[in-house]
This record gives sequence, C-alpha cells and structure tokens, in this order.
Amino acid sequence: MAKPSQLDLVYGLCKNKEFRSQWECLYNSTMMYVRIHCKDLFSDNIWQDVVKYQVDGQIEVIQKYSEELLNEVVKYFDEKIRTCEGGLCMVSEKMQYIVTRDELKKKYGNEPYRFIETLVTCLKEEEVLIDHYTKPNEEELKKENITRTIKLLEESESFERNLEKKVKNFNSLLEEEKQKNRELAKKENDKQEAQNMSESCRRKNGVNSGNILDKLKNDMLGIQRRLVEIERETDRAKHAIKDALRDFLTRGTELKKTFLEVITKWKKQSKSKYVALVETDYPLKEMEDRCKKYGKLLFNTLEFIQADLLVLSNCKWDMEIDVDLQDIINNLCKLFEEICQSTFLVTEQTRHLIKVELGSKKRTKDAADDEETKPGKTFKCPKFTATVRLIATESLGGRQKVTAHFCHEDSLNDIHQRNAWEELPEKSFPLLNKGNSRTMPFGQQGYATFRNLELTDFKRDQDKHVCEEKYRIVFVTEQIVAGKKLVFRTISLPIIITTGASQGSNAHGSLLWQCFSVEDLMDFPLTSPSVLPWSTVSAMLNSKFKTLDGRDLRPDELMHLASRLSGLPKSNITGKTEIQFRKFCLDKMMDVKESKDAKNKSATFWMWVLSVYNLTKFHLQDYWTEGLIDGFSAKEDCEMKLKFLKPFKNYTFLLRFSDKVITDGQGQNMCGAVSAAFVYKTEK
Repeated sequence: MAKPSQLDLVYGLCKNKEFRSQWECLYNSTMMYVRIHCKDLFSDNIWQDVVKYQVDGQIEVIQKYSEELLNEVVKYFDEKIRTCEGGLCMVSEKMQYIVTRDELKKKYGNEPYRFIETLVTCLKEEEVLIDHYTKPNEEELKKENITRTIKLLEESESFERNLEKKVKNFNSLLEEEKQKNRELAKKENDKQEAQNMSESCRRKNGVNSGNILDKLKNDMLGIQRRLVEIERETDRAKHAIKDALRDFLTRGTELKKTFLEVITKWKKQSKSKYVALVETDYPLKEMEDRCKKYGKLLFNTLEFIQADLLVLSNCKWDMEIDVDLQDIINNLCKLFEEICQSTFLVTEQTRHLIKVELGSKKRTKDAADDEETKPGKTFKCPKFTATVRLIATESLGGRQKVTAHFCHEDSLNDIHQRNAWEELPEKSFPLLNKGNSRTMPFGQQGYATFRNLELTDFKRDQDKHVCEEKYRIVFVTEQIVAGKKLVFRTISLPIIITTGASQGSNAHGSLLWQCFSVEDLMDFPLTSPSVLPWSTVSAMLNSKFKTLDGRDLRPDELMHLASRLSGLPKSNITGKTEIQFRKFCLDKMMDVKESKDAKNKSATFWMWVLSVYNLTKFHLQDYWTEGLIDGFSAKEDCEMKLKFLKPFKNYTFLLRFSDKVITDGQGQNMCGAVSAAFVYKTEK
C-alpha cells in the first residue's frame, strides 16, 4: 500500500475542526489555492530540487530555479483556465484560477525567490502541525501511564492480603495433617492393644473384640481418607501460592516498565538541563509516590517469604527441589534489585565544570597566566554539591549510608568491564565531604546530600586534551532484603576539570556534544562520540538557540554553520556529512584580535558560536526574536540577497553575525559581534 502524501494526511485530519482552523492559518488565500490545486507540482523534479537547495541554504541555486518554478505554477493555472468549461460552477472555479494566477504574478513576479521561501516555510509548519496531531499527545500518554500504574499498584496491594490468606490456609492444612497423623497413630496403637488382649480379659471386662476392632478400623479409614484429601488440598494450596506469586511478579514487571518510562524521560530532560538546553526537570512526584509504595510492598513480600513461607513449609514443601517456585522467588528478588537500581538517581548536581588550582613551587619563565602551575600556591578546589535518592526504598526504615567516589570515565569503564568494583576506592581521586568523610546517611526524606564535596588532589592525563577528559562521581549504597545484601551504584553526569579560564567555553561545548548525542549517559561503556552526522549537530545547535525564546535557525543559517565547521563547500554537505568532535571544540578555527594592541588569540568553532549566543542573549534578544537579524550568513550570501531585492531600495541593509570578531576571549562570557551589509546605486 502506497504511503499517503502529506496533503492526503491533511485531508484526513481536516475532519478535526481544531486542526483545520490551525492549518488554514498557515497559508494566505493565494498560497492555499496553490497548495490544494497544484498537488502534482510537489512531486515534480524541479520542486524537489528547490526544496533540497532551500534546506541546504544554497541561495544562488534557488535564485536560478525560483523563476522557472513560478512560471510552471502560472502555466498550470493558464492551462486550467483554458480547459475550464461548463456551467455556473465551472465559471466560478475558472474565476478563482484567474485571480490566483494574477495574484502570483503581481506579488511574486519580481521576487520569485520569496514565493519559494514562503511556500517552503508554510510546508514545514504544516509538517510540524501534522506531527502534533498524529503523534500521541504527551499529556495523554502521561495520564495513561498514571492510570495503568494506579491499577497495577491497587492489584498488587490486594495481593499482600491474599497471599497471607493463602499461606494461612496452607499452614492450617499442615497443622491438620499433623493432628490427623497423631490421631491415626493413636488408633493404630489402640488396635494393637485390642488384638493383644487375652480372651479371659475381654470376658472379664465385657468387651467384644470384634466390635472394637471394626470401630478402630473404620476410624482409621476415615482418618486416612482425610489425609488423602489434605494431601490434595495442600497441593492445590501450594499451586495457589505459586500462582499468586507469579501473578505478583507479572504485575511488578509491568509496574517497573511504567517507572522506567518516567525515569527515562527524567534522565533525558535532566541532561538537557545540565547543559542549559531546558530550564526545568521532568517531574518525578507522581511516579515516586507509587514507586515508594510498591518498593515497600515488594520488600515486605520478600521478607514474608523468607520469614514465614519458607519456615512453615519446611516439613511439607522442599523449596530447593521445587524449581518453579524457586525461579519465581529469584525473579522477585531480581525485580526488587532492578527497581532499586533504576531509581537510584543523582537528582542534584551543581557543577559541570570544576576549576582547580594545582599549585607548584616552580614555574617556567614562558608560562602563561592561565596555565596550570603558579608559584607558591597549594592545591585548591571549589566545593560542589550532589544529592542522591534511592526512591524505591524511601518508605523503608534502616537504610544504609551512601559513599561517594570521584573517578575518571576510563577507569570506570575498565572496572565495569572486569567487574572489579572492589578496586573503585583505589582508582578514585581523593575526595572529602564535610567532616573529612566521603559518606552520608539518607535523611528522613530519603535524600543523601553531599553539600561540601571537594577534591584534595588531582593529576591530569597528559595524553588527552582537557575537553576529552571526563570524570564522574560514583555513589554506592547497600540494602539488605530477605537476608541478602544488595549493592547499588549510580553515577553523576560527566564533569570536566579545568585549570585555566580559557578552557571553560570549550569544556562546556564538549559536555553539550556528549549530553546531546548519547542516549543514556549512565550506560556503560561511558563514551562520547568522536564523530557525529551533521543532522545531529545541526539539531544540537538549533536547540541551543531555541533557548532564546526565538525562532529556529533557518536552513541557510545551518548550512553556513556546517560549512564553517566542516570546511566543506555547501554543495557537498548533507545530513550524513560527518562532523569531527575535534573541529567542534578542540581545533583552532579562527584568529581573534580583541583590540589593535592585543595579542592574537585563537578560537574554536564552539567559542565563536557561544560568543554569538551570548551577544544575542544579553544584548540583541528582542531583535533576534522579532527576526530583525539575518543571523548566521556568509558575506557573499547577504550580498546576493540584497542584489536580487525587488523592488530595489537604496541603503537597504542586512545584519548578520560576524565571522571574525570575538571580544573577551577568556571563559564563557565572550561576546560576538554583528556586521552590516547594505546596497545602493551609484550614479553610473
């Protein structure tokens, strides 16, 4: 079955009045008529080429095709006008064709480029609108998740009572079996005594041996029948307990999925907040309340199995032999461990960059001011804060303490690969908290907050660039359940240690690169890609500028950035073009001279982009939001836009971000500049 076109999707969604109203607002009357009646146009090769060049930002090529494409649209309506014959209805339609054609000539005849630009913009907004109405609504998914979680939790809470009843029934059957066995033994003893009694003794006591033996045999037969029934009932009771535990396990597995859905979204938003792409965390409140309840319920169930079920069943139920039941219990333990591990989170981390002073007694004459060694200084590290939670156990008492370790990502990868976590302390850097301790207890609210963490020593790997060396805080805690000690670990988001002011901006760029491109920063091995496709890098840069509450970066702006970053001509760049991390924030892209007498300094691509971002945020945000700055554009492209401007107006100008000027080249507060291009007619 052929995939429906975008217009087919629009027709289907127009049954929704809200969608139809928003869709009609995207187009003016002329463009709307072109969109509806020129359906074949949008599959034409010329149109496909124009869209490609528009997206790629190749303005000179678009100028070439724009007039040709506009002529094709006009010819289309000319043909419709020529062939439109019939009654009053057809006359009305013919008049609409004429009005649309004449409006296109009048409005865009002198500026065919504007026709293409307007139509492509409308189509992109249409695509976003379609996505909004065809993809599941985030709020609806959230409500569905909450409803499902509540239902599963209610069913799980009733399980605890039902399990106790089933175990109590099983226990009463065992007690009855013991009682019946004692009765049977007594009857057997009475029977033996009756058989051994002498004839003279029976006559003396007036006892009829035949009646006594018959009665004893009948009593024993009744007891034996009941023992057989008890055997069957006990077997059914065992299966009922196993079925209940199995059902509890199934619901728990489903609950775990609902918890993980929320945690995955929280992690994604948390890393975006960490590198200033969003301002708030994804809310955990509703999930955490239910997770606490289920964590306590699962813990109590495992304790109950260990303390009651295993003890009372020793006489009749060899659980070590019952492989099926043992598997269920093991899976419940595993489920508890997985839920605890997935909800052991670093919920607060105040620093992504830590600037230390290494200190030294010696210093070379040629050392720069921001280099790592300064005479007569001792090692200094600013204090930083981190908070961890183990949500699933926050309703339990007697939680253990949490220990913090500061470790290089490479060391953690090695430890994880060899499963040698006992080496973590010796592989970590010296780290202290308040009171010269790396350990903190969970508080009454379930949080463990390290408020005064600081490194006491640090040594850098000389083979790596500052921006390539990432560190993590590793938090370790324990929980005992059903007599078994479980160890849980979680790690912070990546941290970079700097020693000079000039390292800050590129370090931030390195963290942005890693946080945006790696799906789960807690998964091993801990990595940051050395290469990304341009489609990912462009989305990352666009996300950064979207934080200004303004517009998306235009396709031609992104293409200008891609060309500067890759060093390739625009015509050679696609979404799959590989972008090297080194070119993003390690390698020099340009020289910077802050003033006439200042020394030349170099800047990376990210330093330039960040300087432009700072300029816009602190000085030009209103102009940016209102679309008064052309933005990232090459000088030649600005001149091209002005050259083809119709109608021509003297001293029309465009503002763009300068490709050369950066002021205050130290740290993350550097600022870019704008350049102006203008056009005028000479007397000649």
